[in-house]
Amino acid sequence: MMRPQILLPVLALALFAGFLRGAPRSEAADSQASLKAAKQLYEDGNYQEALSAFQKLLTDDGADSAQLVKSLEHSLACLPRLNRSDETDDFLEGVVDRHAGNWRLVAAAAQSYMEIPHNGYQIAGEFRRGPHRGGGKVLNATMRDRVRALQLFRQALALLEDLPDQRSGEPAYQLLIRFADAMLHGRNYHEAWRLQSLTDLTELPDFGEGWRHYHGGLQKAPVTADGLPVFYSEPSSWEETANDGERWRWILARLVEWQPQRRDATLLQRARFLQSQFGVETLADYGWWFGRQTPKQDQPQETGTFALHTLKENETIARLATGIQRFELPAEPHHIRLYQQVLQDTPADTATSAWQTAVETLARTFENRRQYARAA
Repeated sequence: MMRPQILLPVLALALFAGFLRGAPRSEAADSQASLKAAKQLYEDGNYQEALSAFQKLLTDDGADSAQLVKSLEHSLACLPRLNRSDETDDFLEGVVDRHAGNWRLVAAAAQSYMEIPHNGYQIAGEFRRGPHRGGGKVLNATMRDRVRALQLFRQALALLEDLPDQRSGEPAYQLLIRFADAMLHGRNYHEAWRLQSLTDLTELPDFGEGWRHYHGGLQKAPVTADGLPVFYSEPSSWEETANDGERWRWILARLVEWQPQRRDATLLQRARFLQSQFGVETLADYGWWFGRQTPKQDQPQETGTFALHTLKENETIARLATGIQRFELPAEPHHIRLYQQVLQDTPADTATSAWQTAVETLARTFENRRQYARAA
């Protein structure tokens, strides 16, 4: 039997060790309980109390990254409901300053800049985001918010590069895919020509005047000085990118490098963009007129510009900035081959969502090319 004078110190040490082991779990549990209570306040419509609770959580050193991200997102949802949208920018920058070393929170702040309302008013010489009673000069922060988001995405990615054990998870995937989407924002479809420029990330652009509207009209893919379609190659590093198009390619390549199992997702994203630029679908705005056009004498029905059914798989007819052209697409920037690559990468006995998307898209693509047997 253990002697009494020895039993007490042993029990004390055991209790102390148990306390140390239980402390992190207690802090995590407290943070989770606080987050749950704050969410309930929000759902009950008590936005002021909910905002205070979420902001308190953002200063809780015991909260994990997922809890911090949720607190950030809910805080931003509270502000407009309290007519305090003009506090959004200061709030976001305060969160970034406090958690500058937390890549997940920095990435969440970057995505927030892409999603918050971009319009506001000039009041007393300053931009105030959101609605304003009494009117004023309308300004928009569309381009400014995009650049700030790109800055923060790049900051988050630089932090993640030093954490190889965190590169393979869903949060890392979301960072990279949202970074890629932000790079294309305002630079795809009708304004794809903007991808030829390199966005300056060293300073924020000025606010734009009026309500920001993207240009519509017919979609025309940009061309080089020689009249050739513009393609974007994959650079070897971020520093060597010559334009935003190459930056977009670099981000997708980084995603494949860190998460090879996501390769099909990047192939689909590239294929969709290339199809929006060089697919026969770019002729859709011609509608019935295009479908009833009679080939010119120097463009026979079987080989002319409008003979969609005669296209080889390496050919396309698309509307470029210089007009409608029939031309060959190189193998690497070819949307049909990228969709086919997804099928080749999928095991024969597996039907993934990417495989299903590729099959359905290829069928529609060949239908649009009037190659119905191939579509079937």
